Amino acid sequence: MKLEDIIHIEVPLIGGGVLSSEYGANIYFLDGSVYPITATIKDLRNAGNILMDRESGLDYIVYYDITTGNSGRSHGILTNLERENTGRHILTVSIIPKGYKNLREDLKKEGSIVVEKNFSNFINKEEINQIVYKELERRGVFWPELNILSASNGRYNGLGYKRLGEEILRQKSSIDMVFIPYGSGETGIGIYNFFKECQLLFLLN
Repeated sequence: MKLEDIIHIEVPLIGGGVLSSEYGANIYFLDGSVYPITATIKDLRNAGNILMDRESGLDYIVYYDITTGNSGRSHGILTNLERENTGRHILTVSIIPKGYKNLREDLKKEGSIVVEKNFSNFINKEEINQIVYKELERRGVFWPELNILSASNGRYNGLGYKRLGEEILRQKSSIDMVFIPYGSGETGIGIYNFFKECQLLFLLN
């Protein structure tokens, strides 16, 4: 499997029969279970994130992911796949709350370097850099350069999730509303930006 395989998966819309009849509208859900790593759209975000960095020519990357689940697991697996398929120098450090032994072992098994921290205090960028340098030194990794990047594509303004907007529009050309559950907001930003750009294109044409 390659990251491109994940990017090109078409996420199907599933009709919500009961809700549609209750609300008198055609209601559909995106089926994220089609993604192969965690069965969530985190796989799309993480694959897109790593690919965008590849396309920009970045190498010698340590991604850090402050996580308690799917995001860290997905990023660790995809980082390993990318390294094996391309030879790039990339690693993932998953920073998790103290006391999550099962999570720690799962993330380590899937390829992440795992660090436990007390989440009651804010972790700033300087602390994250220190964590990364320490973990690389422990493993005897001394790269000629080092890019320490967040696994979150918030730095790309939701770009990895724009494909979801494209796929919704491709399957249903007539849409009245899109409801997006909010966590950090990346999914919403990506889909919103896609529809916003479409509207601007319509105005220009």
